Amino acid sequence: MGATVAQAVVVGAANGTVYVMGGVLTMGYAAVTNAYAYDSDTGDWTVLAPMSYAARGAAGAMGLDGKVYVFGGGSSYTQIYDPETDSWSLGASMLDGAWEAKAATVTNGSIWVVGGEGVAAGYAQVYDPVDDSWFVGTPAPAAVLGGAMVAVGDDLYYSGGGVGNYAGTTNFYKYNASGGEWVTTLEPMPVARAAHAMVVGDDGLIYVVGGSSDAWNDGANAYSTVAVYDSATDEWSTADDMDYARKYLGATITPDGRIMALGGNTPSAVLDVVESLQLYEFEYTIGLSASSVRAGETVLMTVDAQFTHIDEYNSDLSWYLESAADGKVYNPDSTAIPSDAPAAITVSIPALAPPGNYNVVVYWTIYAEGVHEHVEEERTLQVLAAPAPTDALIAELQAQLMAPGANITTVLAALGQMGATFADLQTQLDAMQDQVDRIEDKADAASMYAVINLVLVVIVIVLVALIVMKARKG
Repeated sequence: MGATVAQAVVVGAANGTVYVMGGVLTMGYAAVTNAYAYDSDTGDWTVLAPMSYAARGAAGAMGLDGKVYVFGGGSSYTQIYDPETDSWSLGASMLDGAWEAKAATVTNGSIWVVGGEGVAAGYAQVYDPVDDSWFVGTPAPAAVLGGAMVAVGDDLYYSGGGVGNYAGTTNFYKYNASGGEWVTTLEPMPVARAAHAMVVGDDGLIYVVGGSSDAWNDGANAYSTVAVYDSATDEWSTADDMDYARKYLGATITPDGRIMALGGNTPSAVLDVVESLQLYEFEYTIGLSASSVRAGETVLMTVDAQFTHIDEYNSDLSWYLESAADGKVYNPDSTAIPSDAPAAITVSIPALAPPGNYNVVVYWTIYAEGVHEHVEEERTLQVLAAPAPTDALIAELQAQLMAPGANITTVLAALGQMGATFADLQTQLDAMQDQVDRIEDKADAASMYAVINLVLVVIVIVLVALIVMKARKG
């Protein structure tokens, strides 16, 4: 960073600029008026116009109007920074000044300021930037300071913090805006924390970053760990640790999906460290071109993967056909996909696979910038009986035509020549047609048996021709 800093207001703008306002520079904990802007794309720092009043442990939020709002931090001042003019102004004073309160902006533009030292237990003050006015909100269910708060739509989440001896807690509360009440039945944090930061990732998860077991300025420890809350399941997990353990740090999210952690202090030193955790989203599809296929034929499998915020490099794919009836495995195969998906893969169905229901079992590993995703999926496929071979069909036809008589025997003799080229076969058919023509010239003097025999011969010739043409084209 441009300077060491802890207990500062850290907020991010939609364009990727990160603002760092006030705080302290050393373990002496003297509040400063320093203000900086950090370009998350280039890493460049810009010194901004100083605050009107020094503040540390202030509550801060980015307004929907693009201005930075700093509340309290040793006073009741509302200090407003305008990036367009690089200037500060004062808004209406807080109802009650507070140290280590927390602020968040909800969807209607109001800014909630909750808790802190020097106010009633769980006190909630709500600021309207449009009217430059304050009103009292529903108080939090405990006297909280040194925790962290974020907004998700109109709702609020408050984590950790402590009072009295400043001991951290595992408290995790939600303000349900639709009901106008705080929910206290959420799964508590896995570890008690205070003096930490909290942000909402692009993935919709809530990240609790760093902190300590207490909210003292220095304290006996500092955390490098990151806890992750999923509101959809009310469950906690972990993300990668920071390289530097610290408390009283600031954190924000950038447009390219990074969590930025800035400044903070160890039990003995204030830091100038900036770290980022790259978040990404991953989606994929696997599909088959048909729901059923004959044994001995093929089906097309399409795969596609998409990462958000990071680039895909390549992937490895393997698959096999598994019988749903007995678990027997057929035709295992694999391929490397050298570039990013989508890709189309031909899946061969063995001719000996018995008819029935099968699963195409897929193992797919997709590599991207510094990470990989592994997918294990099944797609159902019905395997139908293999088509009868052309030679078998012809043999069956020959058997059916053996009985009728001498003229049909002549036709069967022609069938015996099917190993010849198509041109030879056509010549034979033409000769047979000449014979039919001569028979027709004499049909009037022939017996009824001859007429019937003639009709049968013509029908057989046409059928044979059609069969042979279809077989050759196949």
